[in-house]
Amino acid sequence: MSPPAYAEKLICVNTPSPGEMVPPEKDMPKTIFVFEFEFTRSIDPAAVPPEAPNSEKPERALELMCKRSEERVAFGKKISSLGANYDYIAESRIDIETSRLLTLNAANLMDTVGNKVARSEIAQIKVHVPIVACRLIDRAIQMHGGGGVSQDFPLASMYAHMRTLRIADGPDEVHRRTVAREELGKYGGGQSSEVVVTRD
Repeated sequence: MSPPAYAEKLICVNTPSPGEMVPPEKDMPKTIFVFEFEFTRSIDPAAVPPEAPNSEKPERALELMCKRSEERVAFGKKISSLGANYDYIAESRIDIETSRLLTLNAANLMDTVGNKVARSEIAQIKVHVPIVACRLIDRAIQMHGGGGVSQDFPLASMYAHMRTLRIADGPDEVHRRTVAREELGKYGGGQSSEVVVTRD
C-alpha cells in the first residue's frame, strides 16, 4: 500500500488566500489547514488527541489584529501606525508563512522517506509552530488592549487552547531532545534511534 500523500494534502486543501476573510470556526473545513502544526492529527489520528482545536487560529488572530489596528484611533492616528505595530503585523505574517513551509517540508519528507526518517522535522513543527501561534495571538491581544483578554473577542480563548497544546502533545523539551539528538547523531557516528513522543 502506498503511503498517504501528506504534502499533496497540505497543498490542495482549501485555505484562505491573503486578504480573504477567514470564515468562523464553525465554517472551517475539518481537514488539514496549511498552517496546521498538528497536521499529523489528520493523517495519523492515533498520534494526537482528537480534541485539538482547529488550526485557523493564527490566521484569524492576524485578521483581528489588522482590523483592530485600522479601526482603532489613539492620539489622532490609527494604532497600526503607532509604535512597532507595523513590525508586529509584518512579523505575524512572516511567522505564519515560515510555519507553513516548515510543515510542508515535514509532510514532503514523510511522503518521500517515511515518518521515522522525518522524525526531526516532525518534532520541529511540534515545537516551533505552537510557540509562533502563541506569540502571534499575544500580539493580537496586546493590540486589542483590555478587550483582548475579555470575552468580547476570541483571542484569550485561542491563546489558552494553543498554549495547552504545548503540553498535551508532549512538552517542548521532549521534542527539542529529538531534534538535538538527530543533529548530534550527524557528528557522533549515526542517527539517534529516538522517536517522536506523542500523547497516548
